[in-house]
Amino acid sequence: MTPMDAQPMKQQGAEWSRRLAEVYPGAVVNKSLGLRHEVSQLPRFVSEWLVGKFCETGDTRENLAEMDAYVRAHYVERKQKNIALHRLEQEGEIKLIDAYKVRVDLSRPEDQRYKLEIPSLGLFDAKVERHVIDSHPRMLVDGVWGMGQLLYNGETGEVILAQFRPFQLSNVDLAAFQEGRTHFSTEEWQKTLVSSTGLNPDAYSAGGMLHIISRMVPLVEKNAHLIELGPPGTGKTYLFDKISVYSRVISGSVVSPAVLFYNIREKTSGLLAYYDVVVFDEIDKVGHGLQNEVVNKLLKFMADGSYDRGDVEIPSAASVVLVGNLPPLNQEYESVPCFELLPSSMQHKAFLDRLTGFIPGWEIGRIGQRQEHLTPYNGFAADYFCEILHLLRGLNYQNYIDQYVELENANIRDEKGIKIIASGLLKLLHPDGNFGPEDVWECVEHAVKYRQRVINQRYVLYRDPEDEKHITFRARTGGETL
Repeated sequence: MTPMDAQPMKQQGAEWSRRLAEVYPGAVVNKSLGLRHEVSQLPRFVSEWLVGKFCETGDTRENLAEMDAYVRAHYVERKQKNIALHRLEQEGEIKLIDAYKVRVDLSRPEDQRYKLEIPSLGLFDAKVERHVIDSHPRMLVDGVWGMGQLLYNGETGEVILAQFRPFQLSNVDLAAFQEGRTHFSTEEWQKTLVSSTGLNPDAYSAGGMLHIISRMVPLVEKNAHLIELGPPGTGKTYLFDKISVYSRVISGSVVSPAVLFYNIREKTSGLLAYYDVVVFDEIDKVGHGLQNEVVNKLLKFMADGSYDRGDVEIPSAASVVLVGNLPPLNQEYESVPCFELLPSSMQHKAFLDRLTGFIPGWEIGRIGQRQEHLTPYNGFAADYFCEILHLLRGLNYQNYIDQYVELENANIRDEKGIKIIASGLLKLLHPDGNFGPEDVWECVEHAVKYRQRVINQRYVLYRDPEDEKHITFRARTGGETL
């Protein structure tokens, strides 16, 4: 038996994985195939779509060769755009894989109001048939990946998108997702969530899996501002970079106020207005490169969910995530000043107090060999999973925390942060709402640990007696404290 044959055998041995495909037909893929044959320069969900299309009967050499030929024929790298434009001009038609997005300008005549962006061709004013927009309205939001039939009008010089086939879901039923959860135990569902990120749930302890799931909290909960520090290679930004189109990773973490908040000159909103999550990657390497205006405005935004620049104030439900690498140590990370890795402008107490929770990346473990750490199981297709996480942001589970829990030694900001994290975990683990007091207590227990770690690290850094406290909670049931 070859290694390629061995993985499907293991995958078939997981009953929950087989059941997942039965309960969610069309929304579940063999994640191992997508991971093994990820198409370079294309988003994960596009790779999964292509693998699902061409490798339905297995990842044979013939099927993979057919998929590669399909991509080469229809996907254009930007440096090859002139070749594609020449073909379009000569032949009058080409089929192109790209992320198509439409802008609307009501000040223009009716036949010029819709402007199509075709990034690989460097075109931002192409035309699009109205029926394409009507069938795929998401083009008006953040664009849609798919195969487009492009026509060229030699008389007017216009490029027109005449037909379109999406490579991602345009409609997701949250109610069906919630109903499907009832077919799985909590342990099976945790494995499902981890496998859907591309990681192998068998390679992690129960605590490690929960940390991985906790990374999703900012995607399902509004204004959940987390920090994760740990060794390199644990996949801290993978979820945000590869799975969700609603998150934006700022590499190197240096960003201008105009890009992040609001561009005064162009009168356009920044990243915090358009994304569910903005991730500051490698925050440990920024040093003095982060402008004071960025930190000062983040301070206000992380406190009340709005920011201002110029004479404009903008509300936002975005979550901010700080990610950084810790050096190897010979002692426990809990006792060292981890926050010293942050830029000096972020190290003051007021900013650190805005952090909802601290995920200990050192407890997750580095991603090692592919056959050990990458999932051999089924999981939710990346585009489906992305949309579900986005829809879960619309649910409010925070009211359950007060119903079942009474926090002690917690100030208002502690209480707010714990409720946000616990609510997010409840949504992820029990999206159907089918949970009892014990489930709430468990989520609150983990949320308290994440918030407590922020307080502990502030104390390690500043030795302020106010931070020398330990948050606890008392369980409630039926409105009575136990």
